[in-house]
Amino acid sequence: RIRMQGANPYPSTLGAFRAIAREEGALGLWRGIDVCMARAALLSGSQLATYDTTKRWMKDRGVMHEGPALHFTASFVSGVVAQTVTQPVDTLKTLVMANGGAGKGNGGGTLATLGKLLARSGP
Repeated sequence: RIRMQGANPYPSTLGAFRAIAREEGALGLWRGIDVCMARAALLSGSQLATYDTTKRWMKDRGVMHEGPALHFTASFVSGVVAQTVTQPVDTLKTLVMANGGAGKGNGGGTLATLGKLLARSGP
């Protein structure tokens, strides 16, 4: 997604795959997969657990009864929690994908990017 923001340097999706593989090697096509998987795990885990917990808590205490309002409220709460949990990893993911990858000699791997981010901004 980051590569496609702004002017499009690629003629097509297949052209983008070819150019990235040529410039960065085959591993360039997989840049950022580790942080993307971490983000997906955090998002899904926090969202699903929060939705079920919120819904059960509200029903058990009589705050709300089964229906659209309960589902909306539980969804809203789980969405807020999921986005709060994933925000730090989203920042790291964006930086990793924007760095150009380790294949270009700029140390664009996830751990290197995390180290630079912590050195620059603190924990």
